[in-house]
Amino acid sequence: RAFAAPVGASLLAHHRNPAARSHPSAPHPTASRPMPPQKAASACPRCKFFCRDTLLEDEQDLRARDEEEQARRELSLAHGGWVCDFAPPRVPPSVAKRVQEFVQLRPAVLHSDELIDKKDARQVELLLTELIAHNTPVQVVFLQGAVPLQTKPWLFAALCDLLRKCPVWSINLGELRFSEEQCVRLGATLAASGVTHMFYECTVAGRWKDEFRGIIRRNREKHS
Repeated sequence: RAFAAPVGASLLAHHRNPAARSHPSAPHPTASRPMPPQKAASACPRCKFFCRDTLLEDEQDLRARDEEEQARRELSLAHGGWVCDFAPPRVPPSVAKRVQEFVQLRPAVLHSDELIDKKDARQVELLLTELIAHNTPVQVVFLQGAVPLQTKPWLFAALCDLLRKCPVWSINLGELRFSEEQCVRLGATLAASGVTHMFYECTVAGRWKDEFRGIIRRNREKHS
């Protein structure tokens, strides 16, 4: 009586499976079926732990996700924190609105201190990003005192992009102290731009004073 249940179960399987009935010693049809390989769990890029449900992603998926996150971040930055989780909390909506209005009006002169707080790196980033993204035809740019340009490498790179991509012919970079490396990059950028007037304090420029002056003079010949 103790073995009645297993025997009954085996007889039921025997009658339901003709293959097993003709070959009693044959294994169960699903016994030899190879199981699909399971992906190994990897450290979650968010929490840095081995999550139970986190699977290993290939490099292409990771790259696509990073590109999507970067696009969402730029969208959020452009709207002053109104979109997505990447919203920069220190960019007030009023600042973002002023920047958007400036870009839409497409004026020739930019007084940055009328739009943003020049000491706030996120606001400087917002302004430069929008100007470059919309290829704003700004010609005269006042960025004096925008200290994040000298302390944040990505903002200095954005400044160089602005000078190369927008039709700027006059720029004010007073009250800034660029490093030797930054002066090298700025000189190369000026040579590739159409800037014909630049204010950069001579006491800060040091030996770059004559170098910048020569580049600016050569640029004026491009317009003659």
